Formats: sequence, C-alpha cells, structure tokens
Amino acid sequence: MFKYIATRIAAFIPTLVLISLGAFIVSISAPGDPVERLLRAADSEGGTSEQSSSVADQRQELRRELGLDRPVFYFTIGNLALPDTMYRIPDKTERKAMAKIVNRNGNWSAVSDYYRSLQAAVAAHSQVDVDAIIEGTRETAVVEKTDSLGVTYMDTVDRATLQKNDVQNVKNRSNIAYVTLMRTHEPEVIQARFDSLEAVYARSAYMAPVAEAFARTREAYETMRANPQKWKPFIPTLQWHGFFNQYHLWLFGDVPYVRKNPGNRERLGMVRGDFGISFHDGQPIAQKIRDRVKWSLVLAALGIGFAYLISVPIGIYSAYKRNGWFDRLSSVFLFVLYSLPVFFVGTWLLYQFANPDNMVLFPESGIMDPSRFSEDMSFWEKFKHRLPFFVLPTITYTYGSLAFLSRIMRVGMIEVFGQDYIRTARAKGLAEKSVVLKHALRNSLIPIITVFANIFPVAIGGSIIIEMIFSYPGMGVMIFEAVINQDYPVIVTVFTILGFFTMMGYLVSDVLYGIVDPRISYK
Repeated sequence: MFKYIATRIAAFIPTLVLISLGAFIVSISAPGDPVERLLRAADSEGGTSEQSSSVADQRQELRRELGLDRPVFYFTIGNLALPDTMYRIPDKTERKAMAKIVNRNGNWSAVSDYYRSLQAAVAAHSQVDVDAIIEGTRETAVVEKTDSLGVTYMDTVDRATLQKNDVQNVKNRSNIAYVTLMRTHEPEVIQARFDSLEAVYARSAYMAPVAEAFARTREAYETMRANPQKWKPFIPTLQWHGFFNQYHLWLFGDVPYVRKNPGNRERLGMVRGDFGISFHDGQPIAQKIRDRVKWSLVLAALGIGFAYLISVPIGIYSAYKRNGWFDRLSSVFLFVLYSLPVFFVGTWLLYQFANPDNMVLFPESGIMDPSRFSEDMSFWEKFKHRLPFFVLPTITYTYGSLAFLSRIMRVGMIEVFGQDYIRTARAKGLAEKSVVLKHALRNSLIPIITVFANIFPVAIGGSIIIEMIFSYPGMGVMIFEAVINQDYPVIVTVFTILGFFTMMGYLVSDVLYGIVDPRISYK
C-alpha cells in the first residue's frame, strides 16, 4: 500500500505541470487584456485623460511590471516567416493581425515596416493641435447688426471659418481608422480604410502632419505587397526563448529581482511558495487563498457532512423498505428538492428567514457582525457568534446533494441485498440489524466513496452562486473575480490547486476502496 501511494504521489508532479501549463495557456489566450482593464479602472477612479504617448508609456511600464512583456513559454512552434520577437507587440489583437499578415505575405521585414508606419501615423495625431488650427482660420468680416432701438448698423467681427467640433471629429475618425488598420489583416478592409483616409486628407488641409504619415504607411503597405516571400510560412521552426518567459516567471519568480531585493518576496513564484502576486490588487496570491480557502472548507465540511449524515441513512432505509411508503415518499420529496435551483432556494431562504419585513431568524450575509465580533473572544464565543451566519448557506449547500447521494446509497444497498452472502447471513440467524449495518453496508459503500473523491476540489473551489447570494468570503467569489478581471496568476494558481486536490481525492478513494473491500489490494 505504501509503495502504491508513493508512486501515485510521484505522478502528481508531471500532472500538475501539465494542468498549470494548460490553465496558463488558456488564460493568456483568452480575449481581453488585463493591462487595459487596469488602466481603465485607474482612470475611472479619478485618473485624468493623458496624451496618447504618455498612456502608451504607462501601458508598456505596466506590462513590464506584470511580466507580460515576455513570451508565454520557453519555446514557440512557428514558421520561418514569423520572428521570435512577435510577443513584443503589446496588443493581443494587433499581434494576431500582424501574425496573419506575415503568414500570408511571408516577408516579416516589410510587415514590420508597415506596422511601424501605422504606429508613427497614430503618434502623428498628437501633433494636430485643434485649438491652434481654429485660431489659424480666424478672419475679419463685416456684418449687419440691429441695436435695441431697432436701428441697423454695420459692424466688424473676428470669427473662425472652422468649427472646433468638426476638426476634433475629423481627427478622431482618422485616429480610429489607424487603430482599425493595426487590428485587421483583410486586404479589402485595409484598402477601404486607405481610400476613406485619402478622401479625408484631401478635404482637410489642416491634417497635413497625419497625411504625410499616411503617405508613408501606404507606401510601406504597397512595398509589402510587392515583395512577398510566400514560401517561408511553409517551413516550420522552433523558436527558443529561454527562461525569460511568463510561465517561468509564474513558476519560479523573477530570481534576479529577488537577489537585488532580498527582503522582497513579491516576485517569487509557485515553486518557491507564494504563487506570485495578483494582477488585480497586487496582493500575494498565497495570502489571498489562505484568507478565503478556510471559509470554503468550513462551508463544504458542514454542507457535505450534513448531506452524508442525512442521505446515507435515508438510502439504507429506502433500500431496506424497498417500494414501501417511506421509499416512495422520500423519493418524491428529495427529487422535488433536487429540481429546485440553488439561486432560487438561497434567495427564498433569505426572503423568509432574514427579511425584516417577514422574520429575521438568521443574519443575511457575511460570517460575523463587525460591531459585535472581537478577536479577543474565546473560541467558544467566536463559535456561538458565527454559528447563525452558517445556517442558511449550509442548508443551500446541502439540500441539492440529498437526492443524489441517497439514490446512490439505495441502489448500492439493493444490489448487495440480492447477493448470496446476505441470504446466507440471514439463514444463519444473524440479527437483521447486523446483516444490514455490518455485512451489507460495508460492501455497498464503493459508489459513495467514488462520489467522495470529488469533495476535495469542490471544497477548495467553493460555490460561486451560494457565496454571491450570502456575501460569503470564500474561494468561489475570488475565482469569479479573477476570471472577470483577467487575473492570470490567480486563475492558474486556483486551477493548479484544484488539480492537486482532485488527484488527492482519487487517491483517498482508492485507499478507501481497499479498506472497505478486502478483495481490492494494492501491491
């Protein structure tokens, strides 16, 4: 048995590496950009609008701090046309568009010139000063006016021939066109944008700085089309990036950074014990998980514990009294509970038992009352204070499992009751209680143990719906927030931990198989 357990645990290592790598690649490849989300959040919290060059510098610095300026993995499988520096294009959509152009054209040098000309054109918009353009178009004109007495007279006025809104709209449309060009690879779309920009600059002389950049961009595009190297995409290559990649940073941390700052552990990786830092709030992921996982474990232990304590006896008695009134009545009642959605039951419990307009028997949210709770309380005082907060979430967590577990227990017991050794035990005159609980029960636990294997990952992952309804500070809400905020390190860490506990659950199940059934042995 010990050798078997050691072998299984040793197999955890490569499995966890594959799980973490898969989760990492899926997270990185998901739509959206955490850097853009963080910049938008900072701007909505009181930031001021800045020049595009300043925003670009801020974006690049944030990418460097988060380690997103690195390639994803140690190597990339590509082709001869794709460069090993494609990861340096910060925007995901732009990077994919340029990669598709390279795969179609094959000439990376020409594609790179085209992309840089687009960047220069975007930067050229900062040279377009709308106020200066308006001031430059002011002219003197003689107009007819009427005073308050109705007397008509001629007056000289100073006014601009251009409206500020019109100039700003032209500038914005031009800028958006270039952003679109950087994110598309379709020749028809590119040509249509070129034609529309040419028409804009023909009737808007004040856009001369951008028109010059546009001419260079169009020239670069035509040069790229005139010099294709279409044979290169058909030659596969392996591009080695070394240890300077995002996955290595997440696994081992930024070792040079830590060596220069011995007291700072924020850039240490999963293997070194702290899982890195969160993109969203900059907090150590290990600390965030420690703060949340204990409450998920408590809720899971209460919910699963009560589910087994209630459903197993119901399943045993239903099998013993098969097709009796208890079996039929319990089946109807449990399947009615099973059909009710979790969000409905949780909301209904809140409305009925935590509603000032109805009755307030239990708290409606959280795990404590901050105005009454104190860390100086004894363990028993803390237990009594927090116990009411767990009643409604535990009921919501438990009820859905009752029908499932009791049916599994019932089917297992009915199958065992039909075995020859049960009939032999009864024929020998053994008490019915001994036959049921000693002989039949032990051999019918295999299906229950199989279900038990899923308890560990469920306990760690928590229940998002229940935690959202009751404002419960568990892992479920943290996982949901990490997905919404594209917090890659937290997502990968949670997936890796869930994978570990899933394997632990199956290992525990295999060991319990050998305990309840002597016919199963591991050598």
